[in-house]
Amino acid sequence: MAELLNKAAFRMNDEKSEKRRDVQSEEDCKLADKLLDWYRSSYLDKDNRGLFDKWETIDAYWEGDANDPESDTDPGSNTNIINPNVEGQVAYLIEQNLAVQTRGRGPSDVPFADMARIVLEFVKDQNKMRRKLDVHERRRMKFGTGIFRVLFDPDLLDEMGLPVIDPCNPAYVFTDPNITDIYKVNEGRFLIETMPKSISSARQSLIYDEDLVDAIEPGYEPMFTSMLFGEDDGENDSLSKDHYLHMLVWFRDKVPVKDKDKDDNEEPKDTDEDKPEKKKKVKYEWRMRLVEMSGCGVILRDTKDDDDFVIPGNRFPYFFTPDMYREGTTWAKGTAELLVNTQDLINDIDDQIRINGRLTGNPQRWVNTNSGVDPDKVTNEGGLVIPTDLTGEQSMGFFDPPNMPAYIIQRRNDAIGNERQIQSRFGDQQMGVQQSGVDTATESLAIQQGANAGVTHKKMLLEETLGDMFEYILDLVMEYWTEEQAFRVTEREDNFEFFRPSDLKEVPVMVPATTMYQQMFMQRLQAEGMPAEAAPQYMPLKDEQGQQKQTKRAAFDVSITVGSGLPSNKGFVYTLIREAFRDGVIPAPTYAKLLREYAGLPINDDDVQALTPPQQPAMDPMGNPLIQGLTGQGAPQQPGLSVMTGGMGM
Repeated sequence: MAELLNKAAFRMNDEKSEKRRDVQSEEDCKLADKLLDWYRSSYLDKDNRGLFDKWETIDAYWEGDANDPESDTDPGSNTNIINPNVEGQVAYLIEQNLAVQTRGRGPSDVPFADMARIVLEFVKDQNKMRRKLDVHERRRMKFGTGIFRVLFDPDLLDEMGLPVIDPCNPAYVFTDPNITDIYKVNEGRFLIETMPKSISSARQSLIYDEDLVDAIEPGYEPMFTSMLFGEDDGENDSLSKDHYLHMLVWFRDKVPVKDKDKDDNEEPKDTDEDKPEKKKKVKYEWRMRLVEMSGCGVILRDTKDDDDFVIPGNRFPYFFTPDMYREGTTWAKGTAELLVNTQDLINDIDDQIRINGRLTGNPQRWVNTNSGVDPDKVTNEGGLVIPTDLTGEQSMGFFDPPNMPAYIIQRRNDAIGNERQIQSRFGDQQMGVQQSGVDTATESLAIQQGANAGVTHKKMLLEETLGDMFEYILDLVMEYWTEEQAFRVTEREDNFEFFRPSDLKEVPVMVPATTMYQQMFMQRLQAEGMPAEAAPQYMPLKDEQGQQKQTKRAAFDVSITVGSGLPSNKGFVYTLIREAFRDGVIPAPTYAKLLREYAGLPINDDDVQALTPPQQPAMDPMGNPLIQGLTGQGAPQQPGLSVMTGGMGM
């Protein structure tokens, strides 16, 4: 395979190659060839590890295309155990709600944590996360690695822009082969993602130059094959062949640091600093660079000189989630891979059982060569006639095929009932199949909790990835959302918060408050007639002159909880809400709202309002015994005694 790949790599139509050089510079052609070398190196690394063949096999087994018949007599049995195990675990992981939690890393960040959470909830809802989690988790169970990509699309939401979350197929993501740890992908030199795209769509795009698009060679692939799952099986005419391999190549570029105080349009002036002996040393920084190109080496877009293209943290905008961490490689092991051998065993045993059943229903027979019976006329479709020299009653008869040994049947039952559950850590309890020998609810619950350990482990790894991804998303919106926007407060209907996310880049720096600051703060509140419970614990930090407040970029610890809120089982939810109301934990209006939201009962706002108790009239301040100098029981208050109210002495 590797030799074939070497021969087929970088095959280029001469006419297209010359056209490519006509529409782009020699420097761009050399850059494209270097990036294609990176892609080829990473592709061969995956192929040498057998990943492509393995993933194709697993996908076929998941589809139910394993054990195809090799002849007319081959039963081709296929009792699919991989699909229900994969789909069952995916259903467990995506049916639960996602909740975003943000915590400020310091006292300067705490006041803005709730607003950061509201912004992230907004991004989560706009991305329709349930369907994207479904694809991500299915690929993680099948191929061992789930990948999310996050890019900011400025055209969405009426040009407000939105960080777009997309699941990526691990077969089409290529990392630096020198990196062998899935958690250290960002230390690599590059990361490449490939995808098939229509040339017509690239031509209609406003991002790519039309002359560059015309130089693309349709259907060209820089390796022997780049599509593993039948993406190009439908090619039958010129319209279906009008596609190309689109590549997103990410790498870090060393660029000079620009002076923020210097105007880019300002003409340079001759100063003493321009002299060689006094010339300042240029400072450099590493910045993430994206090159979009075709598989035939036409660079469609390069962000080298695009100052508006910002990738926070200079990290690859890809987030990896392993199923089972594998040593020595970036690519993890999947649950489906563990079940391939068991699937083959079950199919083989089923073939033997069916072959034996066919022989029993259509047995082989013998016939005496001197009996006068023409063996060719003794027809029984599928039955074999064996000539013999037996006489009398044995001139013709049937062979008695042996029965299938009981241990064969038992071995098949063990493979389906025991080995499958042990290897996948996903048993019959999760799929709703009643287990024999389990009689009590307590015993069933204990078994189910133990069986859920595997799914819980996968859920925790997913939560870690989602937490890192939403921290990155928060950094993205700080860069791109520079205008005030309205964000719905998810806990209350029709209630919005107006906020400019870019303000989070400059929040006041808070330090422990001094005694003088606390005294002045309390005196000012008293002078304005405003109540104060306690002196502030922190105060804003100012410059050396004590005039300008110092600012910093807000930092938050973002965590995602999978399975927050009430479960999706309506019967359980209804019982839980009813018991909470009976125990007095929730009032009647809240009880009605929960029944409407989770149980779907036709309860309108008027019904909820009718259950709301009338508000008590406000107390007359002069009727308050504390203000009149009396105790709470109406007795005269002792002289010199004070009543503490909210931390303030009255």
